[in-house]
Amino acid sequence: MTRAKAFVKKDWKGFWNKCQSQGVVRQAKLAQALQTTTTLSTKQVDVLAQKYARAGNLSKASQTICSTLNPALKLNTLDKLKAKNPHDSIDFNSHQWPTAEDMDALCHDDDWQNTEAEFFCQEN
Repeated sequence: MTRAKAFVKKDWKGFWNKCQSQGVVRQAKLAQALQTTTTLSTKQVDVLAQKYARAGNLSKASQTICSTLNPALKLNTLDKLKAKNPHDSIDFNSHQWPTAEDMDALCHDDDWQNTEAEFFCQEN
């Protein structure tokens, strides 16, 4: 009896057992396939992805590239990225932030009050 027939006849126990047995068989095949698979070289992956893309199957091309990438999550990854992309610190420099007195002086300045009235105040 097929799984569909077992489902229609409400033979839940037989349906469940058949699904479980097929799942076990599938897992065994996958486990064996992992031992026999060979990984593609970077050039082979590129050629295959280009082939899929030219055929218009962009999803499969993207999947081919992304499924073979190995994330670089090692202890020295951050150091390598910093060496590769040198730039200044993006941390906030609190030394250039105005003090409370500077802000008070700015708020009482005529130019600021005109700017505030023109751009930041809403007429009710």
